[in-house]
Amino acid sequence: MPVFSYQAIAKTGEEVRGLIDADTGRDARQKLRAAGVFVTEVTETATAEEPAKMMSLPRVRLGRGRAEKVALVTRQFATLVGAGVPLVEALSVMIQQVGDRALQVMLMDVRERVTRGSSLADALALHSDCFNDTYICMVRAGEASGKLGTIFDSLAAHSERRAALKGKVVAALIYPAILAAAGVLVVTFLVTFVVPKFAGLLEKSHRGLPLPTALLMGVSHFLRSEWWVLLLAIAGAVALFRLLMRRESFRWRMDRLVLRLPLMGELMRKQFIAQFCTTLATLLGSGIRVSEALLIAKGVMRNRVLTASVESLHSEIRAGRDIASTLQKGQVFPPLVSYMIAVGEKSGRLEEMLRMIADSYEREIGISLQKLVAVLEPAIVVCMAGVVAFIVAAILLPILALSQITF
Repeated sequence: MPVFSYQAIAKTGEEVRGLIDADTGRDARQKLRAAGVFVTEVTETATAEEPAKMMSLPRVRLGRGRAEKVALVTRQFATLVGAGVPLVEALSVMIQQVGDRALQVMLMDVRERVTRGSSLADALALHSDCFNDTYICMVRAGEASGKLGTIFDSLAAHSERRAALKGKVVAALIYPAILAAAGVLVVTFLVTFVVPKFAGLLEKSHRGLPLPTALLMGVSHFLRSEWWVLLLAIAGAVALFRLLMRRESFRWRMDRLVLRLPLMGELMRKQFIAQFCTTLATLLGSGIRVSEALLIAKGVMRNRVLTASVESLHSEIRAGRDIASTLQKGQVFPPLVSYMIAVGEKSGRLEEMLRMIADSYEREIGISLQKLVAVLEPAIVVCMAGVVAFIVAAILLPILALSQITF
């Protein structure tokens, strides 16, 4: 059924926009009029009348807050499917409830594919920008076992947990970022607007300028007249870095460097381990075999060094070895992780132990974030104070020299 976007005026006089599915544009207008709105424009945005057309639909990007949106969709799926609502009907209810246009288009596409006989996992897999391999694999397992509601419950908890962890990291770094940006703006204002006011006075003295003053004048002149060179240099550095990141060897070096950074490296390692343990526990709880779950779970490890460790672990598992002894040989996962996994394997509670590891590391992430912020904030303040002190000194030194000559 085709999908139409519309603009209309509600009874309150407010302009409303949205999506509606109907056989024709005329049917769409009739549906809207029946809903009590005055239609001003109806445009067909997507159609699923033919499989070929349906496959050519543009990919949907959820934009900012993608993790939160996926968590919201998953929780709604879990609630509706767990209540016994048929899948197609559940999708229809969600289309009406979500207020995000991109989500509506995506869910309409999924509903049309499911209506035509496609499995839910296959329909979601075509939106890989929104749903990763872990998500798709678990939905597929839920459809095969008939426990889709239970799987969506696990997925909802997993998605919410990942979104919360990401939000915790971002929230902790917002204040230092704002502090640094404010400092840069203040220094830029001083150098480009305040310093030039004194330049003419100092140049009229016809005396040699102190080295700090000469440096400050040079920087001020460069930022005012040659600012475009700085922008070109930044753009070139960014383009070169992105080009180098396409090389596997360079990405390996960068990923290894990230893990060795003080404070930040330890924080990144803990975040990756927490995500890995949570994902692996969720997959095992869905009835997926350990070897297959490891291949899927390594997708959350965005770091090449950690991914290689998980790949090595997968190879050892396929050779008949246990997880704990394999982890103990590597240098990536801490001894605590290996010990708790060993306990889980021996007691048959591997999933429970993985969740305990994830909980422990998420608490440690909170502590590490506090330490990082505690270091960043004074470091930024000290750096900005040092720069401002240099600017003030560079301005005052020649003025003091002139006042001494006058007296």
